Amino acid sequence: MKFTSKLGKDDLNNMFGQYQLYTSDLTGANDLNKLMKITLDYVERSFIFTYFGFMRTVGNRLRTVGFRGYRSMQPLSYEFNADGIAEIFTRVRVDDLAKLEGGDPLDGRGICVRAFTTQESQLIDDIRLDSDYIEAPIISEMQRPTLSELAVPIIVEGVSFGVLNLESDELGRFTEQDKNLLESVAEHVSSTFSKLRYQSHLKELQGLAITYSEVSDIENLIQLTLTAMDSFFEASICDFMINLEGMLRSVGVVGPSPPEDSPLSFDDTGIARAFFSLNPEKSHPMGGLDLDSTGITVRAFNTKTSQLVNDVKLDPDYIDYSDTVIGETDLTTLSELAVPIIIDDTAFGVLNLESQKLNSFSSQDMELLDAISKLVSSSVKRLNLERENEENIYRSILESGLDGVGVIEDGVYIYANNSLASILGYERPEEVVGRKSSDLMSPVIQDSRDAVPRFESYLNEYYGLTRDGTEFYLEARSNGISYLGRGCTLEFYRDITEKRKMEVALASQEQEIRELLERHSVISDNLHSYASRLAVVSELNEIVQITKNTVRNVFEFERVGLGLVKDDSIRFISVDQPAVSSKIPIDGPGITARAVRTGKTQIVNDTAMDPDYISLRGDGSKSGSELVVPIWMSDELVGVIDIATEDVDSFTQQDVQLVEIFSNHIASALARSYTNQLEKEVKNQNELLQKQNKKLMELDDMKSSFIVTATHELRTPVTAILGYADFMLSSGMALNEEQEADLTVILRNSKRLVLLTDDLLDIQRIQTGRLSMNVSEFDLVQLADEIVQELDPLFNGKTQLIKLSRPDELIIKGDRHRISQALINILSNANKFSPVGGEISFSLCLDGDQVKVSIKDSGIGMQEEDLDKLFKPFPGIQHGLEVKSTGLGLSICKGIVDLHGGEIWAESEGLGNGSTFMFTIPVER
Repeated sequence: MKFTSKLGKDDLNNMFGQYQLYTSDLTGANDLNKLMKITLDYVERSFIFTYFGFMRTVGNRLRTVGFRGYRSMQPLSYEFNADGIAEIFTRVRVDDLAKLEGGDPLDGRGICVRAFTTQESQLIDDIRLDSDYIEAPIISEMQRPTLSELAVPIIVEGVSFGVLNLESDELGRFTEQDKNLLESVAEHVSSTFSKLRYQSHLKELQGLAITYSEVSDIENLIQLTLTAMDSFFEASICDFMINLEGMLRSVGVVGPSPPEDSPLSFDDTGIARAFFSLNPEKSHPMGGLDLDSTGITVRAFNTKTSQLVNDVKLDPDYIDYSDTVIGETDLTTLSELAVPIIIDDTAFGVLNLESQKLNSFSSQDMELLDAISKLVSSSVKRLNLERENEENIYRSILESGLDGVGVIEDGVYIYANNSLASILGYERPEEVVGRKSSDLMSPVIQDSRDAVPRFESYLNEYYGLTRDGTEFYLEARSNGISYLGRGCTLEFYRDITEKRKMEVALASQEQEIRELLERHSVISDNLHSYASRLAVVSELNEIVQITKNTVRNVFEFERVGLGLVKDDSIRFISVDQPAVSSKIPIDGPGITARAVRTGKTQIVNDTAMDPDYISLRGDGSKSGSELVVPIWMSDELVGVIDIATEDVDSFTQQDVQLVEIFSNHIASALARSYTNQLEKEVKNQNELLQKQNKKLMELDDMKSSFIVTATHELRTPVTAILGYADFMLSSGMALNEEQEADLTVILRNSKRLVLLTDDLLDIQRIQTGRLSMNVSEFDLVQLADEIVQELDPLFNGKTQLIKLSRPDELIIKGDRHRISQALINILSNANKFSPVGGEISFSLCLDGDQVKVSIKDSGIGMQEEDLDKLFKPFPGIQHGLEVKSTGLGLSICKGIVDLHGGEIWAESEGLGNGSTFMFTIPVER
C-alpha cells in the first residue's frame, strides 16, 4: 500500500511493518549495490510517485546511480540494470566516471543540488514556483511533467554523500509525513553505507599490515601505499611526499598524468624514478614545497597534525601543484586531506589526497589514512634501522657520556658531543662543529689514512692545546660508519692527559728509584709488572689484590689494607686478619682517619707515641709502625693505602714515595672502574625506560581503539531505536498515554546516548589530534542570539533570567558548529548548577585582536582545588547535586577552543558564590 497523508490503523500497521522489514533487510546488505536495491524496493512499495532517483556525487556533479518510475529512457551515457542500478559506479575509477556526460553541477541550480549543498530536505508542492527547478529533457519527452518534488540529502559523518529524490505529476503530492519517512530512510542509508565502507576498509587494513611488514625497500613501500590510497578513497590525486633536502617532495603520485618532460621521471606505477636512480653523490632535481612556505601539506608536516579541508577555496594556505608533478591542467582540486607520517615524534613526510568535489573526505577517511600512515611509519623505522643505530642510538647513548665523541667527514667535524667540546676547551659543541680536526689536535704517531674503511676500527693517540693553551692528550678509537647517508669516521675520545702527566711523573720517580735501588732490581721489576697489570683491569677486587701482592713482594710487609671514603667513614674492602672492624668514622680517632681529614700521608714509626692510634685487630694486639697514603682522583680524596708492621721504625721516605706511586696507579684504575660501572647503570636505566614507554604507548593505543570501536558499534542500533521512536510519535499512530510516555522516555534517552557517543568520539579525536574543523567567516553575535533563543525553554523551565550583553556585530573566522557546541555546553551547565529563579550573565566583547566570551552563573560555585580538574575528561568533582553529567562537556570545550588558538578558564569565589567561565577566540585564525 502506498503512503498517503490520510492513513487508517491498518495502513499504519502495514507501513510500520514495511519499515521494519526495510531496516531488517539493510542489516544483511554487504555492498553498495545491495544497499541501493533494498532502498529502491522499499521506496517503490511505500510512496506514490512518477519518478524516484537515488543520487550520489561523482567528481563535482550529482549523478543518478539508481532509479524507479516512468523514466525508462536513458538520457545518460551509462546503462542501468534490471533493478534500476548503474553498476558502472562500482566498477570504474572515480576520475574516469567524472568525465562522463550528465549529472547536475554542484555549483549550479536544481532542487536536488540545493538539498545536497544546504544539507536540508526540500519539499516543493509546486515546482513551477521554484526558481531553482530545472526540467530534464526526458520529462518533456514523456509528457508527464513534474509538478511536485521531495529531495532529501544523504549525509555521511556530516558530509553530503547524495540525495533521495521523489517526483510526481500531481500538485502537493508529498506531505510532512512523507518527508519524515524519507529522511529516516536517508539516515539508514547513511549509517549502512558508513558501516559497509568502514568494515571493508578494516578488513583491507588487516591484510595490508602483513604486506607492509614484508616490504623490502622504500620504493616498494611507496608503491604499496599509493595502491592502498587509490583503492580506499575516491580521490583525484593520491600523493606520497617526503622531506628531502629541506623540501617536501612528491616521490610517488597516482591519479593525474605527469608531464612527459618531468625531471622527476615518473614510471607507470607513479614512482618518481629520479629519487631512486641517481648516484648518491649527486643532487636530486629541483622542486618541491619549501617547508617555510604555505600549503596544506606543508602545514600538516610542520604541525604534525592531520589536515581535513573540504573546501580549499576557504583555506588561505592552499596552493596548486607545480607543473613538474601534475601534467593534466583540467584537474580542479576542491577538497584535500593531508596526514603526516610521524616517526619517533618527528615528521618524515605526508600522505595527501585531493578531490575535484567539495566535502569529499570525512573524519573516518582521516582515521583510515592515519592508520595507513602508521603502517608506513613502522615500515620506514624497520627499513632504516641501521641508519637509526648509527645516527640516533649512538647520539642518545653517548650524548651524556663522560668520553668525547665526534663524527668527521673529509677532515671536518660534523658532530661533537658536550664532553669533546669540554676537553678541547669550548663551552658548546656548536663551536667545534665545522672545524678541521687537524686544527684542533695532531696524532702522536702519524697515520697516513685519511678515512677509516667502514666496519673497521683502530686506536690512535692525539696531542693538542685547549682554547686557553693547556696541553692535552687523547686516546681515540676510530670507526668507519655511514652517517646521514655519507661515509664518515666516528671517534671516541678518552682524556688521558692526567694519565700522561702521571706517567711522566712516574717515569721520573722510577728513575730516581732505580738510581737509589740499583742493588734491588726485584723492586723495579715488581713496579713495572704492577703498572702494566693495573693498566688493563677495571674490577675493584682485582685492583686490590694486585696492589696487595705487589706491596708484599716489594716491601715484604704482610699487613696491607685498601680503604675507600664513602659518606662520613672509611670502608676497608680488604683488611688482613685478624680484624675487629672494617669501618672507621672520619671524625673519630685513628691514624687512617687523620690521613683522610688532612689529605696528607701519615708515617708513624712508633704507634705507641701517637695518641690517635687505635687497633683494629680482634686479639687486641698493636702494630709497631704504620704508613697511610691518601688516594686522590683528580681533586677528590677517594681512599687510602694502609700498611702496618709489628716492628718500630719500619718505613723510610723511599717507602713513602713508592706507596704514593702505587696510589697514583690505583687512582687511574679506580677511575676506569667507576666509569665502567656508570656506563652499565646508564645502559640499564635506558633499557628500563624504553620498556616502560612502549608499554604506555600500547595501553594508550588500546584505549583509543576501544573508544572508536565502541562508539561505532553503538551508533547503528541507537539510530534505529531513535528512528522507530520518533516515527511512532510523529506518524499519527493511535497511542494511549502510557505508550506515548514510554516512547517519549525511549526517544529522550536515545538522544542522550547519541550525545554521549558523539562526546566520546570528540574526546578521542581531540586527544589524538584528529578533530577536524570547517572554517568559515560568521557573526558570533548572531550565533549567540540563536543559542539563547534555542535554550530559552531550558531557562524558562527553572524561571531563570539570562542577560546577554554584546555589541551589534562580531565577525570571526572559525568553525561555527564547534563554537556553538562549546557555548551550548557552558550555558547548559550554568542552567544545571544554578537554582530556580537564578540569574546567568552572558557577555561578548572584542578584546584587542581576539573575542572574549564570559558566562557567569549564580550556582553552587566551586572550591579552588577543583578548578584545575574542570577541563579534563571525567574530573570526578563532588558537587552534592542530583545533576546528571557525563563529565566530558568542558573537556570538549577546551579542545574546541584550543583548536581555534584561544584559551579557556574558570573562576569562582568558593562554594555558594557562583562560577564564571571565560574563553577567548582570535578574530583571525
